[in-house]
Amino acid sequence: MKEAAERGKSRGIELDAADVSRSLQRSARVESAAASVYTVLARIGGSTEKGLKRHITTSKRPHIRDALHHLEDQGRAHYDGATWRAMLDGRVLD
Repeated sequence: MKEAAERGKSRGIELDAADVSRSLQRSARVESAAASVYTVLARIGGSTEKGLKRHITTSKRPHIRDALHHLEDQGRAHYDGATWRAMLDGRVLD
C-alpha cells in the first residue's frame, strides 16, 4: 500500500511538470504567432480573423485567436466588432 502511495505521489509530480512544460510551450507558440499577427495587421490594416489566415503560416494558424486576444490584452490590437486593427502608442494603425 505504501508503494502505491509513493508511486502516486511520484506520478503526480511528473504530471504537474509535464503540464507546466506544455503550458510554457503553448505560451511560446502564442507569443510567436502574436508577433506575426501584429506585423500582418500593421502591414495590411484592419482584417477579420479569417482574413488573417491567408497571411499567416499554416503552423501559426491554430493560434491566431489566442494571439489576437494576447495583443488586445497588451494594448497592441483593437477589435471594433468587425475587424482587428494594430495599435501603436494608443492609436489605431490603418
